[in-house]
Amino acid sequence: MAAFLSLVYENLFRLSMKPSPLDFLKLSKLPPHQTTTLMIGKTVLITGATAGIGLATAHRFAQGKANLILLARNQDKIDSLAQVLREQYKIEVHTYIADLSNLKDLQKTLDRIVNANVNIDVLINNAGVYSTKKQLTQDGYELALTVNHLASLFITETLLPLLKKRPGSRVIQVNSEGHRFSGFSFKDPHFARRWYTGLRSYGSSKSAQLHTVWELAPTYASQGVMLNAM
Repeated sequence: MAAFLSLVYENLFRLSMKPSPLDFLKLSKLPPHQTTTLMIGKTVLITGATAGIGLATAHRFAQGKANLILLARNQDKIDSLAQVLREQYKIEVHTYIADLSNLKDLQKTLDRIVNANVNIDVLINNAGVYSTKKQLTQDGYELALTVNHLASLFITETLLPLLKKRPGSRVIQVNSEGHRFSGFSFKDPHFARRWYTGLRSYGSSKSAQLHTVWELAPTYASQGVMLNAM
């Protein structure tokens, strides 16, 4: 785990280009694309699927006849959702439990997914957290950075071998306009010295996620996997 985190920060340090704020403003005004294309035979893994954006996403892909792998932290909620999706859309739904604030717990779950050798055509890292009070995980990492960035990157890197096996696979990082609230600090990523607010920690985590997508997208593309932030 320590080696993985070192790689994360090393990648961020190597950034030579940054997307222009004007790019975000220009793209945000474009109408979203719509599709009626079915995804029969495709499998989509969604994190944080039991509420909010993740819940809507699960229903939308199920409507398109994709099979689903759902990852969440609440057993009762994910079991209830899986039952609804199976009955309503007649698709396959597999569930896994993990707390994304606990990277060791997450690693165990990811190992189970990898060992199951499941098909993954689309990975949607949707799970996120916002905290008005500074909280550290049991590993000593700031909570928002862990859940919003480190966990999603860890999931992506771990499942990359499965994605590479599927033609046209892609990864979608559910980001936010919240990256405007704060940049990422290499010297103080966990707010040990900086003044903490919920908006600043959230913005820092989303900035880190965006920069990493910007850096890794060409490498992933060369391996047949498209990496996007939305």
